[in-house]
Amino acid sequence: MSPTQGLAQQPLNSFLEADAARADDELNRVYGLLVAALAKNPKGTTALRSAQRAWLVFRDAEVKAAGEAFGEGTGRRQVEAGTLGRLLQERNAWLLLALAGKSALGSGKERAAADAQLNALWKTHEGTSRGPQRAWLAWRDAEVAFWSVYRGESTKDAVLTRLTWERCRALSGG
Repeated sequence: MSPTQGLAQQPLNSFLEADAARADDELNRVYGLLVAALAKNPKGTTALRSAQRAWLVFRDAEVKAAGEAFGEGTGRRQVEAGTLGRLLQERNAWLLLALAGKSALGSGKERAAADAQLNALWKTHEGTSRGPQRAWLAWRDAEVAFWSVYRGESTKDAVLTRLTWERCRALSGG
């Protein structure tokens, strides 16, 4: 049974908002550890900060679009808090990969398939999520730049592929 199953709207909103706050605290902790780990790598630190700033813009645009797509009503806070929590957890996973010194998993060979699927999904979302799409592209580019500086140029295709597949999953509701 889900911890939120059977909850009325207000307690459900509170649960999801508290969950997002915990994920945000964890993100701040992991980000701080990664910045400290990059202390002797100024280019890596700069690239990480650029990627994080771009991710914050994407996060805010995505949460706003999710709420607007839901419309007005009692469930809007739930949708926004749930979206925020998911995004924070996904970002934590990326930062933990970097902190562990692991390259982003994903095959550069899959990149064309991922791009084709993402383009098809964006066509179905056209008009409803243009702002988040642009923000995601800016974050994706900044994230790839960070990984290229941090783990080497050879990680570029793998990072692009993984980010693209993750975006496909998010846009298809999975």
